[in-house]
Amino acid sequence: MSTGAPDPTPRVVQWNKDVAFGPDGPWHAVTVGVGTDAAGNPLSQVNLLPGAMGESIVFNTGYCSESGSSCPAQKAGFWDVKNSRTAIENVRTNPATVWQWGSSYAINQSGASLESVDQVSINTSQGLVAVNNTILASTSADNVHSPDGSTWSQTIGSLSLGIHGGTLEFPNITGNTIPGYLASQNEILSNSVALHYGSANLGIEGSLVYGGYDQSRVIGDVGVFQLSQPGDIPTPNLVDVQIGVESGDSPFANGTSKFIGLLEVNKSKPDGQPTVINALLSYYFASNKTCDNIAKQLPVTFQPNLGLYTWNTGDPMFRSIVQSPSYLAFVFASGYPVSSGNLTIKVPFSLLNLTLEPPIVSAPLQYFPCQPFTASDGSGRNFLGRAFLQAAFFAIDWNQSTYYMAQAPGPSPDAPNIQPLGPNSMTLQSNPASKFVDSWSKTWTPLKNQQSASNTPQAQPSDTSSDNGGGGSVLSKGAIAGISTGAAMGAIALAAAAWLLWRRRRKDRKTRAEQENDRRTLKPHGLNSLHEKEGGMPLPNEVIGDQRYVHEAPADTPRLEVEGDAPCVADKDTFTLPASMRQEMP
Repeated sequence: MSTGAPDPTPRVVQWNKDVAFGPDGPWHAVTVGVGTDAAGNPLSQVNLLPGAMGESIVFNTGYCSESGSSCPAQKAGFWDVKNSRTAIENVRTNPATVWQWGSSYAINQSGASLESVDQVSINTSQGLVAVNNTILASTSADNVHSPDGSTWSQTIGSLSLGIHGGTLEFPNITGNTIPGYLASQNEILSNSVALHYGSANLGIEGSLVYGGYDQSRVIGDVGVFQLSQPGDIPTPNLVDVQIGVESGDSPFANGTSKFIGLLEVNKSKPDGQPTVINALLSYYFASNKTCDNIAKQLPVTFQPNLGLYTWNTGDPMFRSIVQSPSYLAFVFASGYPVSSGNLTIKVPFSLLNLTLEPPIVSAPLQYFPCQPFTASDGSGRNFLGRAFLQAAFFAIDWNQSTYYMAQAPGPSPDAPNIQPLGPNSMTLQSNPASKFVDSWSKTWTPLKNQQSASNTPQAQPSDTSSDNGGGGSVLSKGAIAGISTGAAMGAIALAAAAWLLWRRRRKDRKTRAEQENDRRTLKPHGLNSLHEKEGGMPLPNEVIGDQRYVHEAPADTPRLEVEGDAPCVADKDTFTLPASMRQEMP
């Protein structure tokens, strides 16, 4: 059953913009009705993160039975499967899974769920859509085991993006997915879905469209990829990871504005690093070296108990990085030619300042979402999760086994421009590449008057790691010129200081000669033949052994002082010499 316009038209899903969910986001979610009451109305309101494959993962009312009064999952809501008149639980003997799209190869996960079906109602801009016998994993446990051995429970389930064919056959019933059902009812043109997660932190509303896509979320080149076989998972080849600055000065420690070669190259994968696009996961899962290559350029600290990097928020560089137009770029080998040869998607660092919350940690903690790992199936695959999809557009046509990726906009996108995705579409319409910067212009603060940034990309060695993270310490031409100029000015200052010292000594000798002559001519009352300090201590007037005469210049004589690294400056009382020019004068 479905309500809405009878002609095929894309269905634009409405997001819950009022509440954000963790524990590793924040993320916006979609609110759906699951099950029906006696009157046929939606029974349970449940928030789900888009990203599952096949069945949606929905926590049932037994999920918190062992958690006591503290159960963060209550915020998202539970499915009252026992009281739904349209629910059929356990439609097959094998249990459902809470890990999909290869998630179990990235994280250590366990759980308990039953394959079930029920009616799901979802609000769209075109009206309420209700899908009978939607495939659901009725979940009573979904646990993640951290590197330190601790265990925490997921706090929100996941809404399915569909499956090849659109349905799953069980012994006594056919289970539907939302896009598959809508396509079978001729309400949308294809069994397809398009997704851009957006950002709860920055107020970028998510985009989820069945049977079409929002062109305003597609910027520049569009990568078109083929699944290796029907029903497979999207796994493009990643050829590099880079750091860059879109405009302004560099916020990074060595002033470099671009770092390339940060991806550890798997020599057995000549076409690139296979990387699964998986919205069930939150982080970028990469090799130890890849994460470390990135982290060396950032004010972050690795936390072994979490397997993640936390931001050093007290470091001034942190604020400069997350507020400036700096980004982490992912370069993919596109299945079809694009204008640049490869497809590059930039994820601004402002989107990579995320927060860990209970039950992962006891108190909120800002983190950088790169988790070092090795795929447990030995495939060498990497994974890109929701952190990446904040800045990336992703769409898939399940029946054509084709998926698309492109750059997505920032906090100020153009107005929505919904386009249908037909069964024979070979590419998507996109907005100009310049729209990326335009969408961020009101949010970014380009740095000015900082240390001059080098425009030469700094490559990260593929076999060895340098202590400075690949940024290098080679002096630029400007720095060399500055040193040369400084040395010349220092030489001039030193010569001037030596002349002033000679002149002062000459004047001192003349003054002492005149005083000696006066002493011999007029012997002042109360003074002996030697010059005396106050208190009667005699001052020597000749060198005895290794001692030298201490010259006390008259009050009106200019003084020579060394102070800091200031340039040599003369005024009527003081000459100041740079610290680097200090020498012990004879």
